[in-house]
Amino acid sequence: RAQIQKQQFAGGGKVQPANLGNGRIRVRSNIATQPNGDNVLATVRKTQPDFELSLADTDQRGAFAMLEREEVDLAVCELESRPPAGIKTEILISMPMVLLLPSSYKVARSGMHGMAVELPLIRPSVDTAMSRLFSKALTKARLDWPSRVEVNSLELVHAYAALGFGAGLSVRAPGVTVPKGTYAWEVPDCPELTIAAAWRGKLSPLAEMVLDGLRKRAKAG
Repeated sequence: RAQIQKQQFAGGGKVQPANLGNGRIRVRSNIATQPNGDNVLATVRKTQPDFELSLADTDQRGAFAMLEREEVDLAVCELESRPPAGIKTEILISMPMVLLLPSSYKVARSGMHGMAVELPLIRPSVDTAMSRLFSKALTKARLDWPSRVEVNSLELVHAYAALGFGAGLSVRAPGVTVPKGTYAWEVPDCPELTIAAAWRGKLSPLAEMVLDGLRKRAKAG
């Protein structure tokens, strides 16, 4: 089976997988975490006309578990910690976390401490990698800034930030544009969102083809 994992940031339908022998793949297709991933898969499909996709949702832990159960050959996921023994990883891209602020807003010397008083926080749900990374930055800053608006997609974060509802947590990534009426302010002392490929053993030819395409897209930005 060839499967494409889709994170909760993006919506989508489901296509039944075709039998491609041992070319079982699970990757992300998300503009915030997968640079031009859909273009890579389109290229693969040109050489593999029977290549069909099934959309699913999992995180790093789930991706590693599927690799250990040999359900998939390749996973592309957010990398937050070391993988289990036997799983190889390759970082494709690391992206800084940003806050989308109103164009008229001037950041004070107090930085996020001032924002927490003046602006409501808009962010993805607490169980996402982005929110966990941001929480680490808040801890370093000794700042308590609870979210006022919590949504299940990056698109909605951008939409509410553009409407002036507060500071939106986002990421500086290829293909992710700053909404009109806002500007991106990089979060200080915040770990970057890292996207990596993961696999066990020797990759199948199909998985190797996808991974090679992802490497090229990541380098191209």
